Amino acid sequence: MLAAAIVLLPLAIADPPTEAPGATALAGLAGLILIPTFAGQLVLFRVLRLHGSRKLSIVTYLMPVFAVVYGAILLDEPVTAAMVGAFSLIVVGAVLASGQRFFGYRAQETAA
Repeated sequence: MLAAAIVLLPLAIADPPTEAPGATALAGLAGLILIPTFAGQLVLFRVLRLHGSRKLSIVTYLMPVFAVVYGAILLDEPVTAAMVGAFSLIVVGAVLASGQRFFGYRAQETAA
């Protein structure tokens, strides 16, 4: 964030705002800071403490699935059969990477 602020600072100096943001804009900014960022970080560190970094990183596999679902719901984008097939492969990969019981097999945790 600091790097982004440094990059954007010259643009903000070159074209400063003409008026202060309104209450609606400030409330929206507060909502974006408090709900997804702050609460998300709390959840992230809790999951990290409970399950470790290996299992926490598996969440990144599911990002494309949620991006397409949000696009379909919010932007009325089509969901094709190929996408559904890809989602099933992603979920199977996430299950295998997590070491959960799958066909009677459970991967052993190794201490680093």
